[in-house]
Amino acid sequence: MKLTNLPLHQEARILAIPSAIGLKKKLLSLGIDTQQTIRLKYKAPFNGPICIEGNGQQIIIRKKDAEGILVQVDQ
Repeated sequence: MKLTNLPLHQEARILAIPSAIGLKKKLLSLGIDTQQTIRLKYKAPFNGPICIEGNGQQIIIRKKDAEGILVQVDQ
């Protein structure tokens, strides 16, 4: 599923981060990579950015970029 479809406060594992937009490189520099568990903290209204938490830090991502990140909810 897309990161933008993840329910609030749900944990999920990142499956893929698109490299075409340069987001993968930015997230890697912040310690976020595939197979890592993240949590969706909040979504801003009106198609605004979303906030994820991973490695003990909160990161704001544009909704357009977050739509390309694929995640899987661990049961």
